[in-house]
Amino acid sequence: MKVYLVKASAPGPFKDYKKAMGAPPQNIFSVAAATPGNVQVTLCDETIGMKPNLRITADLVALFFHTPDAVHGYQLADEYRAKGYTVALGGLHPSFLPDEAIEHADAVLVGEAEGIWDELLSDARNGTLQKRYQRTTPVDLATVRPYPTDVIAPAKYQYFWSVLVSRGCVHRCEYCAVPPFFCGKYRLRPIENIVSEIQAAPPGCWFELHADNLTANRDYALELFTALKPLGINWMGEATIKLADDEELLRAAAESGCKGLLIGIETPSQAALNDSGKGFVAPDDIRDKIRRFHEHGISITSSMIFGFDTHTTEIFQESVDFCRHIEIDEVESVLLIPFPGTPLHTRLEQENRILTRDWSLYDGNNVVFQPKSMTPKELKDGSVWFWEEIRKGKRSTGSSTPSGQRNAGPALTTAGSRTVRWKSILGLGLIGTGLFFNLYWIWGVFFVIWALNDLRNRQTHLLDDIPRHESPVLYWVVVTMWLTLGLWTLLFSPVSYWQDYPSDWSTQESYQYDPANEGASPWEPSGNTR
Repeated sequence: MKVYLVKASAPGPFKDYKKAMGAPPQNIFSVAAATPGNVQVTLCDETIGMKPNLRITADLVALFFHTPDAVHGYQLADEYRAKGYTVALGGLHPSFLPDEAIEHADAVLVGEAEGIWDELLSDARNGTLQKRYQRTTPVDLATVRPYPTDVIAPAKYQYFWSVLVSRGCVHRCEYCAVPPFFCGKYRLRPIENIVSEIQAAPPGCWFELHADNLTANRDYALELFTALKPLGINWMGEATIKLADDEELLRAAAESGCKGLLIGIETPSQAALNDSGKGFVAPDDIRDKIRRFHEHGISITSSMIFGFDTHTTEIFQESVDFCRHIEIDEVESVLLIPFPGTPLHTRLEQENRILTRDWSLYDGNNVVFQPKSMTPKELKDGSVWFWEEIRKGKRSTGSSTPSGQRNAGPALTTAGSRTVRWKSILGLGLIGTGLFFNLYWIWGVFFVIWALNDLRNRQTHLLDDIPRHESPVLYWVVVTMWLTLGLWTLLFSPVSYWQDYPSDWSTQESYQYDPANEGASPWEPSGNTR
């Protein structure tokens, strides 16, 4: 049996955000891991630019997507069915709206796929496919198998690989789809399974420790970080701001290889945080807590969400001032999204405030509900203005007015941390020394360093970025050029310089160049002495 798994991803800011996150998507990789060995699996992840094959040889096509990609996902499903394929749909959106999804498919997976995926495959093979397959109990994460690395190569994700740590969350934020999807149950994967999967991954990978709240269970997190420390890896993940209050746990995270965390700060409005279920976040303390992360070498990414009921038009300037004050490393501008299945969507529907069911607009870049304390246009324009202002960093005066169009894309750097870049400072010093003393071999050192960094990062640069997985030929041409230039300069430049520029230091004579001289050296004494 042959199965084709597709992560549907429509062009737009939501896709850009997911691509910037970098790691493999949980849905298709979890399903691929859960697929029996006698079934041949092919994957397609549109997030990274792969194109669905509409002529693939497959007994079953399964598409997975979240709400912003639903319209696109349904269109793909309809195309496959029109060509005679058996189609199944899964993921967050089909799970929350299975009656809508089944109009575009032969079967719908509701909730976590492990267990019910086997049943669906068996029924598809026997010609007894049902309309809906739904889990009634949470998955035991001890039974979850590692993501396969031989279906889509880690190089496609620039060697930023994902390893499952937990599912679910202990918090109940009104706008979050995680607790409803995972049946409100927070579960942890055995640490030895995580360690084994990391050890088996291709060398040189960075890792996403996939968890919606990595440190919700302190004892587990401390044991996990202790187990990861000997591995010498670099990793990123998601946690809450409360981690900054636990010095022992924070230090353990840093020592285990943590380089960056996605932290849900969301807004400088305490009232909005309280109303949405995030009252444990105290905006007045954020600056000090981010400083603690920075002291341990951990960068912090978050978002400013606009559209909470307590927000007025003043929230945009407040958010700009807040982001600059707390010195966060990266921040996004996001409009509040009432995803189907969330308490927020249910409440806004009851209040008759949902403006559209065009799911393609549920991407954080469009207003899809009636705000309580401003107009939809004021909310949209305000988020655009925040986005433009925050890009200016410390140069912003904060005096402009909302206007323009938001430039969709990944997180933006703001004021940042105060890390001293000693390597860069040393490099500038070496360049200055080389220019002053005509030490051309220093450039050879830089060429070689650039080439080695490009090999390590799997990305080079020549007027624009050249990732190896996107342009492998051009990547190797540029890297080879840097290496060749570096080695040539190191091997030949010092020799030619000192051989062609002799000086009779014993007589303190100076030399001048005579191109007509046919002697052993074109350099002859000028007759002047120092």
